[in-house]
Amino acid sequence: MRSMAADNPLYWAMFNRDSQRMLHFKDWKDEDIQSIKAPALVLIGNEDVTKPGHAVAMAQLLPLGKLVILPGGHGACLGEIMFADKPGHLPSITADIIDDFLK
Repeated sequence: MRSMAADNPLYWAMFNRDSQRMLHFKDWKDEDIQSIKAPALVLIGNEDVTKPGHAVAMAQLLPLGKLVILPGGHGACLGEIMFADKPGHLPSITADIIDDFLK
């Protein structure tokens, strides 16, 4: 596995791509979100990049939308390895929620 240390040029290439994507993101139209007819799960952490109010608004626009806001940030909810030994590490709970949704 390649190292993603800050001195690795691949790290900076990823960082620059991600930064540009976030800086130039154009929001989706409400009509586009409302046109999604499949069940959809909006899942965030309450300390995530996406603010809870935005997730609530998106879930309400989805005709078959479900919303889950878990405590913590993105990595703590989804099981990033750097959060494995930290309090609030919830990957098994998150996996159960996703599994229930997919059933």
